[in-house]
Amino acid sequence: MQWLWQQQGILELCHNWGTELPSSGFEGYKSGNEPEHKGFGHICVFVDDLHKACDRFTKLGVQFKKRPEDGQMRHIAFILDPDRYWIEIIQKSAGDKEHTIP
Repeated sequence: MQWLWQQQGILELCHNWGTELPSSGFEGYKSGNEPEHKGFGHICVFVDDLHKACDRFTKLGVQFKKRPEDGQMRHIAFILDPDRYWIEIIQKSAGDKEHTIP
């Protein structure tokens, strides 16, 4: 696990050309969070300050799936991208050696 937390992070986004055309028959991707389509669920990003990040998302009109104050897990938030894919937001913590990014 140590190797994982030392990486800079890479996110590769792919577009399958042609799927945007009605004639392709493509019905769209599933988020992986729906009961009938479980699978890939979300990506996650670390932020320096969770509450400041959430305040900024709110000001920008970003839709939340879960705010930090919702439920029992108050150290995370979930926002939705324009396609309603979940993005988990976690605060980097200097005291949490397992999840500290150098």
